[in-house]
Amino acid sequence: MIRKIFILYILALLLSTSCELATAGIGTVSGVVYSVDDSLPLKDVSVIYGDSVVYTDESGRYIFEGVPDGTQAITFKKEGYGTVYQFVSVPNNDEVSCDAELTMFRNGWAVGAKDSDYGVILYTADAGASWIRQGSPGSIPNVKLNDVCVIDDKTCWIVGDYDKDRKSCTILYTKDAGKTWTRQGTSISGTDNCGFSAVVSKDGVNAWATGDTTAVIVGATKSGTTWKVVYKSPDMKRYTSITTPDGKHIWACGMSVTGAPLVEYSADGGSKWIPQPVSGETDIPTSIYALDTLNLIIAGGGHMGILRSYDGGFTWKNTAYSSTSDIRSLEVVDENNVWACGEFGTIFHSIDGFATNSTSLQPLADYVDGSTLAISFLRNGQYGAAVFASPSGATGTIANTSDGGNSWRASNIPFNFALSAVDFVGGNN
Repeated sequence: MIRKIFILYILALLLSTSCELATAGIGTVSGVVYSVDDSLPLKDVSVIYGDSVVYTDESGRYIFEGVPDGTQAITFKKEGYGTVYQFVSVPNNDEVSCDAELTMFRNGWAVGAKDSDYGVILYTADAGASWIRQGSPGSIPNVKLNDVCVIDDKTCWIVGDYDKDRKSCTILYTKDAGKTWTRQGTSISGTDNCGFSAVVSKDGVNAWATGDTTAVIVGATKSGTTWKVVYKSPDMKRYTSITTPDGKHIWACGMSVTGAPLVEYSADGGSKWIPQPVSGETDIPTSIYALDTLNLIIAGGGHMGILRSYDGGFTWKNTAYSSTSDIRSLEVVDENNVWACGEFGTIFHSIDGFATNSTSLQPLADYVDGSTLAISFLRNGQYGAAVFASPSGATGTIANTSDGGNSWRASNIPFNFALSAVDFVGGNN
């Protein structure tokens, strides 16, 4: 009996010690994220472990505390750059270094008027130096294409005029870098034969497009597999531009039913909208951009010029822009590095968001009597492209820069097309 009790005691002791789980350790991962293209550090890179994320600072540095020890996968993501995945061995109660290099995408699209019985779509993989035409009469409607929103190196949306031949709205989508195009506007009810002026998306899943001939805004979910009318405005006659910083707060601008400039705002992804008059202005806005939920930039005709709002569009203030040229498009690389373009083949640039600084240039001598219709930059702010139109608007070209706009050169395009818009991966148009 004593021997049996002793054996049970030993077994219990062994079981109690063997069931004690080793305490999981944690460590710290830190490092610097660089750009492969210029070896410079990258700011605002998302450094992700599981459901947690930290961001790189001005010097490209990050520190990630509380990461479980052992081999872990760290993800590095930034809009306009290829995503990088790295494995790192995290020590218990210690720090390990994990640097990363991201490669900037150089893909983009430009769109324009119909030519040879279908709308013009041009594609670049070298930051706008050379372009090829995509699509065919069978895949692209025989209409003018008005705007393009590029999501990544494979994905973009394009909108255009109403397709009378097929009696459908023109919304085109690609997820294979333009090898194939899907028509997504064929079954939208309630649009009244509407053409679209602008399209925007932040995540490639939800998107919005604004009516050019009708005061309607349509929205998409599931990468455009379903589109529907989200708003018919009683105040707006036609829209010219739309922007969102986060896919929830949305601003659209255009001409009101009284002929005045008007901005409309939604704080819930497009379900409810609030009119925001642009007080003191008579010219119609052509472009709007939201840096965040409070900080906006709007541009329009000569009298309007470039305005800024710091309260979400409820009030607008003049900027240092000092020209009477009509502004056709905005491009915001960051809060300070802002571009605009317009009449007379002119491009305007500010290094402080047009707060006190504004410079202008005319990069292509052949288009000083025409217009610059659109401008877009890659995320490093060095590579960019601008769309130029002849005085008649019947023809045009693209110029590109690789040094932050200090010098421009004519791009290699297949024909002298009449173009409307341009956007790069990570761009803000």
